Amino acid sequence: MSSEFFDSVNIGSCELISQENFVTLVARIADKQLETIGVPGPKWIRGRNCHNRLIEQQLGWRPSAPLPSGVKKIYLWLVQQIAVDQEFE
Repeated sequence: MSSEFFDSVNIGSCELISQENFVTLVARIADKQLETIGVPGPKWIRGRNCHNRLIEQQLGWRPSAPLPSGVKKIYLWLVQQIAVDQEFE
């Protein structure tokens, strides 16, 4: 996609998910068993906001997939890229 828009924006499904639940989601997609350990962090950060209105105005695009299917697609693409990189080592 070509565009004159060069600003950075956060895009995504705008589905709120905790870090622990995100790790659980990725582990399930990767078919891995993980033990999570809670780490104290800032209490004032409740989440990040996506800016889908801006990206839709600028590019005419908006997310259409729910978070789990988007994460799965990215995970499978990363696995493929790693395999390609290992072929050239």
